[in-house]
Amino acid sequence: MLNDFELAKKWMLAQLELEPKDAEVLNYLGVIEATQRNARQAEKYFQEAYQADTTDVRAPLNLGRLYEWVGQRDQAERWLLKTLQIDGSSGDVYLLLGRIYSQNPQRQPQALACFRKAAELLPERAEMIRKQNIEPLEAKIR
Repeated sequence: MLNDFELAKKWMLAQLELEPKDAEVLNYLGVIEATQRNARQAEKYFQEAYQADTTDVRAPLNLGRLYEWVGQRDQAERWLLKTLQIDGSSGDVYLLLGRIYSQNPQRQPQALACFRKAAELLPERAEMIRKQNIEPLEAKIR
């Protein structure tokens, strides 16, 4: 598997030499680095991807995921909200925000609203979202 990532990274870096501000390539490099647990390098690529194209949701979404993964919830929230400003129809963003908000008792009502929105936007996963997120949180809030 490592060889696959190394080959993909090598190809992406070659593409980047041809087009240094290619948001798609920068984002893919960020994903490769994040997958290999290189958070700082992934962050750098995602930031560059966002600067290259502020209308593409992938970089801010991936920054939100990355910051959530490393425990920087405030940063994760900031980037996930930025993602919603670009495209408010991503159920995955609402799901991540719900997870972040659910960890703070004062923000659990917000978490519940996010989980409900995620279930609405992701009908194929709605039942799982209800069982894993909405129902346990409703029981906590009562």
